[in-house]
Amino acid sequence: MKLIQLILAACFMVASGCSTAEQRVLETDLPNIPSMEERSVLDLEQSGGMITEGKLVYKGRVDDAIRRMRIMRDRFSDNGWRIQSVNGGKIKAVGLFQKGRRECEVVILKNQLDPQMSTGVIRVSMPEKG
Repeated sequence: MKLIQLILAACFMVASGCSTAEQRVLETDLPNIPSMEERSVLDLEQSGGMITEGKLVYKGRVDDAIRRMRIMRDRFSDNGWRIQSVNGGKIKAVGLFQKGRRECEVVILKNQLDPQMSTGVIRVSMPEKG
């Protein structure tokens, strides 16, 4: 009985650890879009364990874009990002976030014909000082 409890506890800890890591891109402070699968990564640059430039494209089911964006807003806030704006509706939502000199734009688009094939895009940039 104790062995079964120990095995279940170990499985839970492993599963919990994995789910936490999946909430962020490459274990950085940049959150993934929940319930969507990362499909492509373009021009990704990292510095000091942070993503400083790049574009990530996601696919997955979206029934309400602004509801999904509100989850993203909370995840960005939890990771120390400042919320610049969150706008939109059920079909399209856009969020702008800032942390230090880094800026991040998140766009979530519901595919009205097939919500399972909806798109999410995260763009990170770090403008030059000046």
